[in-house]
Amino acid sequence: MKSVFAILLTTLLFSFEPSVQIDEVKHLNGLYTGTLTYLDYTSNERVEIPLIANCYIEKNKLIQEFTINEWGRVVRQKESYEFKNGTIYADGALKLEEKEYNAATKEFRLVLTERGKDGNQQKPCIFRYTASYANDVFTMTKDVKFDGENEFFNRNEYKISRLK
Repeated sequence: MKSVFAILLTTLLFSFEPSVQIDEVKHLNGLYTGTLTYLDYTSNERVEIPLIANCYIEKNKLIQEFTINEWGRVVRQKESYEFKNGTIYADGALKLEEKEYNAATKEFRLVLTERGKDGNQQKPCIFRYTASYANDVFTMTKDVKFDGENEFFNRNEYKISRLK
């Protein structure tokens, strides 16, 4: 009897692991305007630049195309996030740490992490991404914690509002 209970408990615990489905972000389709604020590692200062974003769904992917006005020079950037079996993939699988989702309002907050390298010296680190959507405002932040450090710091933030 104990083994049946243990199997049932294990199944229940693992079935509640957070996951994200493409249907939960389909409402992001549309045009946005806003800013990219980032930490310039060379000057150690925050820099804010304007941008326009087009978000759309293509099969099981959320695509974000950014047009950034970097002091008169137009920079185009494209990000693709694949949703597969409840996991989000960018360059690799992102680990979903936290999820809040309101099905009625379509508001959400996701916290995802992955290992990588950052900085001018390309030091190993953990990236923590937080994506949130509420009241037609979509915010994506990237925080970094270098190996051997105790705290995360903000590397950049995209804050965009839906054009109406």
